[in-house]
Amino acid sequence: MTLFRQISLLTIVLIVVLLAGSLVVSVLNARYYLEKQLHSHAQDTATSLGLSISQFVQEKDWAKVNAMVDAIFDHGYFRSIVILGKKNEVVVDRQLVLQFAGVPEWFVTFINLKVPIGESLVMNGWRPQGRVRIESHPGYAYLDLWRNAQQAFLWFFTVGGVTLCLLLYLMRSILRPLKAVEAQAAAICDKDFSIQQPLPRTRELRRTVQAMNRMTYQLKAVFDEQVTLIKRVTAQAYKDPITGLGNELFFTSRFHAQLEAPEESTTGAVLVLKLNDLTRYNERYGRVEGDLLLKQISARWQKVLAEVQGSVIARRSGADFIAWLPDLAVDEAEYYLHAVYGSVTSLPIFTQREKKHYLNIGMAHCDLGDDESLLLENADAALIVSQSIGQNGVYVIQGSAERVEISNSHDEKTIEEKTIKESPRLPDHAMNLTTSEWRKRLEQALAQDEIMLFSQPVLSCMDSSVIYHEVFIRLEITGDLICAGVFMPLVDRFGLGVAYDKHIIEKLFLRISKEEALRNVCYCVNLSPHSLQAEGFVEWLLGTMRSYGRVASSIIFEVPERSLTFTPTKVRALTVGLRNCGSRVSVDHFGASNQSISYLGSLPLYAIKVDHSYIRDIENNSDHQFFVQSLQRIAHSRDIIVTAESVEREGQWLVLKDLGVDGAQGHFLGSPTAL
Repeated sequence: MTLFRQISLLTIVLIVVLLAGSLVVSVLNARYYLEKQLHSHAQDTATSLGLSISQFVQEKDWAKVNAMVDAIFDHGYFRSIVILGKKNEVVVDRQLVLQFAGVPEWFVTFINLKVPIGESLVMNGWRPQGRVRIESHPGYAYLDLWRNAQQAFLWFFTVGGVTLCLLLYLMRSILRPLKAVEAQAAAICDKDFSIQQPLPRTRELRRTVQAMNRMTYQLKAVFDEQVTLIKRVTAQAYKDPITGLGNELFFTSRFHAQLEAPEESTTGAVLVLKLNDLTRYNERYGRVEGDLLLKQISARWQKVLAEVQGSVIARRSGADFIAWLPDLAVDEAEYYLHAVYGSVTSLPIFTQREKKHYLNIGMAHCDLGDDESLLLENADAALIVSQSIGQNGVYVIQGSAERVEISNSHDEKTIEEKTIKESPRLPDHAMNLTTSEWRKRLEQALAQDEIMLFSQPVLSCMDSSVIYHEVFIRLEITGDLICAGVFMPLVDRFGLGVAYDKHIIEKLFLRISKEEALRNVCYCVNLSPHSLQAEGFVEWLLGTMRSYGRVASSIIFEVPERSLTFTPTKVRALTVGLRNCGSRVSVDHFGASNQSISYLGSLPLYAIKVDHSYIRDIENNSDHQFFVQSLQRIAHSRDIIVTAESVEREGQWLVLKDLGVDGAQGHFLGSPTAL
């Protein structure tokens, strides 16, 4: 029971006891007064009547005696008048039936007035001739007491009710800071370091709130210090100090990690930009102007390409810039190629009449079935060809096709339908599918429920127990299973991403709701960025969670880190909504961008999964080890568990255990199996 309820209950009891006691005392005092009045009334009447009838009793004129008794009995509010003779015989007897009109029986029983009897002697000189006995009628006394009790109760109830309301209001106002302190303490547990303002006026509560605020300041300072440290070290290792973009190590680690990930796609394009003869520019204008030029180029380079979700943008060295644009068709990649080319070449250095500096961009595109291992070589080769032309231009290598474009040409391209080329990830019969055939096959798989669910365990680094299972999907083509990394880029390209996510979620929910054994295990489902951006998807997901209420606690939804940049509002609404439904949210590919730490203090996350670019060489890379260990400390301070992906070697597993990571997954720990 809350403190407010305890104090309220105690206050109510005290007020009720006080008012009830006051009411009872008031009624009992009135009863005592009325008993005295009844006794005085009966005794005075008996004395007066005894004197009045003494002569008539002596003369035995009973008619006059009866007349006098009747006169008094009819107008004197008496219950009985009895006159006894010398031998105690009844001479006159008048009795009235005892009735209590308008007074409840329980009240009569509770009050129980003691009605005294007044007595007087009838004298003849000094000799007694008889006795008079009179008993007053208590009905009017009871009625008077009942009315007084009603009025007193009504008055006490009104005063007590008003007093109680005022006391409750005052207590609520006084205790409101305590409720705020409770909320502040709960927020600190969730690592939300908010300060309580304004301070309460009550001295004790004011000191309590001030102490909580000081503790919050200190905890926030510790957390910010940890975040700043990891940001600084990460920036030193992975950021270019001049432009603020990622450096060559940043690009290489993330690009190669994506190539090696078994569940990730490698469709997309690599763009390489180079400003020729930067050295001569520095000699002529100075290094400060040269750095300013690099910043201008990098700003435009980043502004255009940052629109691509999951893009990796970096400066390699000197005037060389490189970018990886994943999950783009060749026409989409060429759109960004021309956009960035036009943006950069609009700088004054390229618009001067006397052109002494040229900008060249090479692009290599890899589609489904192409050999992704040649992407970087083809991009550099395309840049060399573009430079050999001797003026501003771009050069494109698409698979085995090559295309050169000179100057600032923005003519629309037409991409002919091509046959999928050889790839180690595709079976022979899938290599010959055209894009239209792939669309038909993907739509058919959705319509006929041919999508297969697989799961891979995430094991605890402490005792190798299963923390949860991550759900993957497979598509069967003529007896061969194709992993999602191959066909999901095409799913998104054809606009089927939202439909696939909804189908997978509903299929998993239905399986869990029907099979009791599955509800004892947690399953992690990935949500694509396209679904999170789609209008109404978050509302649909929350509604589906509410309709499958028992399933909610068994589900963890995993969102890619890049979604936090492109759809932060929807991710926040999804996180809060799912927590209210009893489900949890994890962030996938954590650390894939340079903005990975700040949102840990604002989102109620269950887990974060370190991007495989930090795991692939973690045994030999001290920077990656420092990043993971620092991240683990920050996450644990916010009750967020840390897991790692793509653990393919024993060395990786052992290092992660030493660093205090909570869990890991990968083929070394267990391959995906049918769900």
